[in-house]
Amino acid sequence: MFGFGNNPDSETSNELGRQAYQASQFMTYIQLKNSLPPNKGEEPLSLEDENSRTEIIKCFDTIIENNNLDVVLQPSATEKINSLAIKASKGGESQLYENTLALMTVMNSINGVAKMFYVNFPKSKKLFSLVNEMTKTCMPAISIIFGGHLKSSYRIIWPHLSSVFEAHRANG
Repeated sequence: MFGFGNNPDSETSNELGRQAYQASQFMTYIQLKNSLPPNKGEEPLSLEDENSRTEIIKCFDTIIENNNLDVVLQPSATEKINSLAIKASKGGESQLYENTLALMTVMNSINGVAKMFYVNFPKSKKLFSLVNEMTKTCMPAISIIFGGHLKSSYRIIWPHLSSVFEAHRANG
């Protein structure tokens, strides 16, 4: 009907579904609790006031700047964020830093799932549906944290997430 087809193999589909599900769970928590999911045994980081969101965005920007994430090729930025998150999870970092990296890894997942649809399988009805449902659950949480726009450095690191975000924002 619309030229849909060209689906990924079942192993890839399952992995994309798992990533979309985990990203949706993380982002749903943000929407329901208006906070970032807490580390084990800690209080969640609130998103209810402007100061809290500003602190998270400052940490986000510091991680990007300190690691030159907005000037390296996109796959390298994703790998670097994942590596930083693994190191941070071993302890010794602030909750703000760890939670910000957790958010960044979730954004990596959203970007990766969207990329698989837009670049690798643009005619896949299964991936179209997956990205559509993921967008419905994840983009409102992105809006809670970052407001109505994403900075250009975020767009460089997560170009496919940015496309999904803009489409969601346009469709309100």
